[in-house]
Amino acid sequence: MTKKVVRRNGKRNEGKARQLTNEIDNFLILCIYEQQKEAIANQESIEKEKAPIYYISGVKSFMIWEKAYQENPAVFNSLRQIARDRFIHQLADHIVHFLIEKNKNYSSLFTTVFLDHQLRGLAISAIENRLRTDTFLNEEAAWEEFCQWFQRGIAEWVLDVMADELGMEHLSQLKKAELNQLFYQYLSNYLLNSKEFLSMFTIIVNDYADKWINQLFKYSKCTVQELEKAIAHGVDWRNSSLVPSQRENICVMNNAPYQAVREALYQVFHWDQEKERYCRRIQKGHVQGLLMINEIVEDQNVDRFTLTDLDVDVLDMLCANFLAIAKHHEDVITIEVDELLRMRGLLPKRGGEGRRGGYERSQRLRIMKSLTIIKNLWIDIETVVYQKGKPVEKRLMGNAFDVYDQNESQQVYKYKLGPIFSPFLYGSGRQVIHLPLKILQYDPYRRSWEKRLGRYMHWRWRVQAKKGDYLKPHYISTLLAAIGESLNIRLPSRTRERFESALDTLQEDGLLSAWYYEAWEESIVDSKGWGNTWKQAKIIIQPPEEVIERYAQLKKTTFEVKVKDHQSLTDHVLLGKRVREVRVTNGLSLSQLAQEVEVSQAYISTIERGIKVPSKRVEGKLLRWIEIMEKRQ
Repeated sequence: MTKKVVRRNGKRNEGKARQLTNEIDNFLILCIYEQQKEAIANQESIEKEKAPIYYISGVKSFMIWEKAYQENPAVFNSLRQIARDRFIHQLADHIVHFLIEKNKNYSSLFTTVFLDHQLRGLAISAIENRLRTDTFLNEEAAWEEFCQWFQRGIAEWVLDVMADELGMEHLSQLKKAELNQLFYQYLSNYLLNSKEFLSMFTIIVNDYADKWINQLFKYSKCTVQELEKAIAHGVDWRNSSLVPSQRENICVMNNAPYQAVREALYQVFHWDQEKERYCRRIQKGHVQGLLMINEIVEDQNVDRFTLTDLDVDVLDMLCANFLAIAKHHEDVITIEVDELLRMRGLLPKRGGEGRRGGYERSQRLRIMKSLTIIKNLWIDIETVVYQKGKPVEKRLMGNAFDVYDQNESQQVYKYKLGPIFSPFLYGSGRQVIHLPLKILQYDPYRRSWEKRLGRYMHWRWRVQAKKGDYLKPHYISTLLAAIGESLNIRLPSRTRERFESALDTLQEDGLLSAWYYEAWEESIVDSKGWGNTWKQAKIIIQPPEEVIERYAQLKKTTFEVKVKDHQSLTDHVLLGKRVREVRVTNGLSLSQLAQEVEVSQAYISTIERGIKVPSKRVEGKLLRWIEIMEKRQ
C-alpha cells in the first residue's frame, strides 16, 4: 500500500478493476475542520493569483460505511451540514476573488472591496447567503448527485490501485465482505497518510465545483453594473472610509401626488360602508381625492386600519429600485424581499457550523405584508399634470405600483409603475429627489417622527431649490400635519419634546445642518393654552451643505449650459445619431422616446435620420434625456 498516486491532466487511467465498483457498499467521507487553520487557508487563498475553489488545509478526513451513518443520523447530519456550509463558503470565496480580480480596474466598488479586508469578508458572506438561499444549492437533489459522483470516482480510483498492487485475479476471488474490508483499509490509509491522494481528492472536487460555478454565474454575459449589484448585496458600507457618498442616498419621486400619498399613509384609514373599503381622504395643494385599501387586512379593528412606517419605507424602496433599473415608465422589473431588507440596513445572520444563515422568516413576512398592502393600494385623485410644458388638471385612478407575486415561495416579485405616478416620470413633469438611506434605516416604530420629518424636509428642500429659498420658515402646525401627528392638548410639552428630539436626532445624523425658532418667546409656555400658540410658531430648518450643492447644480442645468456641455452634439446629424444610439442601447422604441420628450414618433424618426433640425426646445429635451440615460448606464 505504498504506491504513489498518479494523475495526468486531471484524469486517471481507467482500469479493469472498475467492474468491481458495484461490489463496494455505500460509503461516505467525513471531513472534520480545524477552524483556525481554515481561517489561515481562507486568507491565503484570497492572495493567490488563482486559488482553488475547494482546499483541504486544516481538514481531517475519515471513511465510514453508510450503515454506520444511518445508525447515528443526528451526529453525522450535523457534520455533513458543516461540510456543506464550508464548501458553499469556499464557492463564494472563489466567486468574489474572481470578480475582484476581473473588475477592480473598472469599478470603484470592486476596488473598494479589494482594498478593505472587512468589506471583502462581507461581500463573501453576501454571495454565500445568495448561493445558499437563491440557487440550486439549497436543493437536496444537487448534493445527492454530487455525493454519488464523488463516491464512484473515489471507489474506481482505489480499486485501480488495489488491482495494480494485488492483482485483479486476487481481487476477483475475494468475497464481498473481504473486498469491502480491504477497500476500507486502503482508502483510510490514503486519507490519513498520502498527500498525493489528498491532492487528487481536491482536484476531483474542484472539477465538479467548476461545473457548479459555470451554472451559477455566467461571467462573460454580465455587465460590471450587474456584478456590482450582485456583490454589493449585504455589504455594510457605512463603516468604511472608502465609501462613495452617493451610496448614502436613493432616488425617489418628488411630485406632489407622491408626497401626498406618503403623508396619507401615516393617517388612520376608516371603513367606508358604501365603498366597502378602508378609505382616507387626500388634500394637499392641488392634489385631492381618496386613498383606499382594496383588501381587508387580518388582525385589524373592523372600523379602522393603521399602516406602519415600514409600509411607507417599502413604497420608497420600490420607487427607488424602479428609478434605478427601469429604462421606461412602462417597464416591468423584479425585486427580492431580501433586497428590501438590505436597503433598510439590516444584515443577514451569518451561516456556518450547521447554522442556516440569512434573514429571519418574521423579517421577510413583514416585508411581504407591506408589499401586499401596496399591491392593494388604490388611488383616486384630481391633480395637475404637465403636458408639453403646460399644467393640465386631470383625474388619475389606479394603483401606485402594480405588484405581481411572480415567485412568492422565493420572495421574488415583479412590479411596474401604476397609472397614478407614470405621468410624472417623463416629459417636463419629471422630478426626483435624493433621499438619505438613513431615513429608511431608522426603526419604523421607535423613530417614526425622524423618518417622517426627514422625508418631508427633503421633499420641501427640492421644491425650494428652484428659488434657493431654503431659510423659509415652516409653521409647526404644518410640520405636525405632514407627519400625521397632533398636539397633545392636555400635555403639550410631550409633543414639543418629541418634536424637538426628532430634529436633534436628524441634526446629529447629518440629515439637517441646523434648526431654530423664529421669534419665539420661551415665557409663553407659562401661560394657559400655550400649546396652540406653539403650534402657530415658525421654525427654520437648514438643509445639509451637500443638499444645497446638489440642487445648486440642478438649478444651473439650463438649456444654454447643456448646449455648451454638448457642443459636439449641436450639429443636428450628430445629435440624431446619438439619440438613436442611446435609444437602441436602452431598448426603447421610437414611441417610448417620443412620449418621454413630448413630441410625435414621426418627429423623432426624422431627427434620428438627420432629416429635420429639432427646435431649440426639443433639442434641449433630447440633451437632458441623453444625460439621464447615460447616468443610468
